[in-house]
Formats: sequence, structure tokens, C-alpha cells
Amino acid sequence: MGSSISLSPTVSLNSAEDIPKAAGRVVRFDSEGNVTLCKDPKVTAVGIVILNSQDDVKAKDSVTVQIAGRGIALAGGAFDCGS
Repeated sequence: MGSSISLSPTVSLNSAEDIPKAAGRVVRFDSEGNVTLCKDPKVTAVGIVILNSQDDVKAKDSVTVQIAGRGIALAGGAFDCGS
């Protein structure tokens, strides 16, 4: 598949919760500035957990999140790409 991320900026953030199979998952900030899964489409995401992340992220672990540019993410269902 090639490089798991582009040259897009990434940051290391702490996870607020356990995130199973974290690679490619979309995350958002919680009220304390930690990341948690972004489950509500109306909530702004902070980024995508990079693909070469460990399989499972535990609460309070550091996780690398791609915060800009193009990346690969997992989709939970069908969606419209827009125009």
C-alpha cells in the first residue's frame, strides 16, 4: 500500500479511552483535550489515527493523529462525497 501517511502534519495526543483497531479511525477532542472516537457526524473531527499505529490503543496512551492533508480513514457506512 506504500507509505501509511503522506507528508501531512501529525501530532501525538493522549487517548481518553481504549480504541480497538485504532489505525484509520477518526478522532475528536474531548472536554479535557484528549482524543476519543468521533462517533457523531455533527461533531468536528481533529484527525485520523495514522495507519502504522499499534492495533489497540489503551486509555491514556499516546496516539499519533494526522491533522491535515489527505489520509486513509475507515468508514462506518455509506456516505456521499459531495460535489
